[in-house]
Amino acid sequence: MPLWSCSWDYLRSNEFYVGGIGGVIQQYDVRNPGTHIQKLNITGDLSPVVSLVSTEHGLLSCQLNSCWLWMPNMRQWERKSLPVDGPFMSLCYDNESHKALVSCRASGNERSRLSLCKLKSANSSVSGSASDVVMEYEQTFPGSTRTSLMCKSAFIKAPGARWIAAHSESDSSLYLHGVEGSRTMCLPASEPALDVCAGRVNAETVVAALSDSRLRLYRAVPTS
Repeated sequence: MPLWSCSWDYLRSNEFYVGGIGGVIQQYDVRNPGTHIQKLNITGDLSPVVSLVSTEHGLLSCQLNSCWLWMPNMRQWERKSLPVDGPFMSLCYDNESHKALVSCRASGNERSRLSLCKLKSANSSVSGSASDVVMEYEQTFPGSTRTSLMCKSAFIKAPGARWIAAHSESDSSLYLHGVEGSRTMCLPASEPALDVCAGRVNAETVVAALSDSRLRLYRAVPTS
């Protein structure tokens, strides 16, 4: 099966998930990789699984036409759709804020969108049911007027600041949308950034944007 995405299990370091064509998700154990433990798929959506993230609330999956939270319950999996309309490009999750970031493709006259949803337990008891997890829509950021490539977005954090990073193909720019009071910034990036991530290098925050032909690095500089 051609694969599109993967994720380690949030709790079990020896288990991982892979997502492929046909909307199929398979769970494996590294101690016995010859056969899958479980197989999940969405009836009626055969689009590829473009993103997978295992979280404390369950497994988040994103296909081109649907986004889901999967939760194991008595050896069965329950699922709940995220409160965001597609079509979709990618999904990522921030463990610290418990927020999911869903990237939606441009469609017709509508720009691409970056939607934030917060996941939290509905009550203090843990029963292992998807009905006990609440997914609250929080905010949407506008994106590009065209999306000819599958570009991923990312959470970016620096001391005292948080952003949502995504490339705008129509503006030839990498946007850092400010959240929690941070200032929105626009960085030059002529080539579409297929993937974006951030890290700490020598006590400084560095944002990396990868295109087909080059890797761009941006350094966060404190301002007074």
